[in-house]
Amino acid sequence: MIALIACSASEPPTEYTAQYRLPGSALLLSVELHQSHPFLAEYDRSLVLEGGARKLVEIDLFPDTGGYALVNLYRSASGDYVVRTQGNHYYILTLASGSITPHEDHTGLVTARAAGEEFVGAFDFDAQRGWRFISAAERSERLIVSE
Repeated sequence: MIALIACSASEPPTEYTAQYRLPGSALLLSVELHQSHPFLAEYDRSLVLEGGARKLVEIDLFPDTGGYALVNLYRSASGDYVVRTQGNHYYILTLASGSITPHEDHTGLVTARAAGEEFVGAFDFDAQRGWRFISAAERSERLIVSE
């Protein structure tokens, strides 16, 4: 029994990366999951924006303490993107400057799209438990419920 625990504790943590190339730009948006607990499905999450071959921005997202990995992506009326995640946090991705600005929404318990935002897709686990970007054409929007 002790050998089994020692063996499983020595395994490297699980990491996942899902990516979405932003149309009409050279920008690549990723959501990375890094296992934060040795036995439970808990992850630290990062939002990463790359331009060309270099990382432009990396932001730590609200941790996934079990079942909250979902990150929704929307296109705003201005042409920029909005990233919505668990914890009432959202992020404005400005294409022209290649920047991400964090915001908090204290208006309710559900993080949903604002007027004028179009659902593009989600960073999520698919039916086969693969972490990837799932487009709006593949699956309809799932609301993110905050604690």
